[in-house]
Amino acid sequence: MAQTKTFSYMEAFRFAARTFIDNFSLFLSFFAVTFGLWCILTALYSGILYAGNLWLHTPLEYPLSIDLLIKNPLFITTSIAFFIFNYLLFMYYGYQILRAGFALYDNKEVRWQNFFDPTHFFRYLGAMLWFSLKFFAGLIFFILPGIYIGTKYFFTGYSLIDNRSHSIGEDATFAAHVSKNVLWRILGLIFIYGFISGFTGVFINRLGLGSLLFTSILLKAFTYLINIFFTSLILLTSIHIYKQLVRSMNTEEIPPAAQAEDGPSQA
Repeated sequence: MAQTKTFSYMEAFRFAARTFIDNFSLFLSFFAVTFGLWCILTALYSGILYAGNLWLHTPLEYPLSIDLLIKNPLFITTSIAFFIFNYLLFMYYGYQILRAGFALYDNKEVRWQNFFDPTHFFRYLGAMLWFSLKFFAGLIFFILPGIYIGTKYFFTGYSLIDNRSHSIGEDATFAAHVSKNVLWRILGLIFIYGFISGFTGVFINRLGLGSLLFTSILLKAFTYLINIFFTSLILLTSIHIYKQLVRSMNTEEIPPAAQAEDGPSQA
């Protein structure tokens, strides 16, 4: 007989807050490295656009219009490259936060140098790309399928980090089993995250921080910092919920491949 799976929002929120506060210097170093790399990417992107503007004698206006990008291959190529590198940086940051969070959950030591260890990152990236394809394909078909897929596979990539010898396909199967019978509660968690992110954006705009920070570039930098801060708390909360759900699963509920090497995570 299947055991009822459950989790506590409050326990998860407390774990996230306590873990973040107790390891503030660690997460601050992760912030600093990520933000520094983002600034370098942004400076290179802006510099290339400016140099291209001088070379092509093309008026450069912000935000960049689709018409301008189409007429100038240099601009569209640079913009695509910036988007890809920015996406990879954000994925890498999320991966390292998950990796550190799982290790801290198991009371293991994590150092800031661990941020530069890309072990299993590309498998995690592959899992997230596969999840994104399914999610956006679902959104195209009347939105609801996309929401269902996003909720069902919410924990995509987690088992790849939590010391399990999974392929990308096995990780997707296990993610679906973890969220089985608790989709509505996970959807509620997604709405909470969405509300916090949306409220933060509205709050920044209402305060007029755009003019306070003088330039749109500084505003983007400030927004990026807020984004990675909340991403950290969201992922730490999700780790605790994932662990609660896995603990409450019966052995017969777990796919055979997922039972291999079900030990504590590694830093």
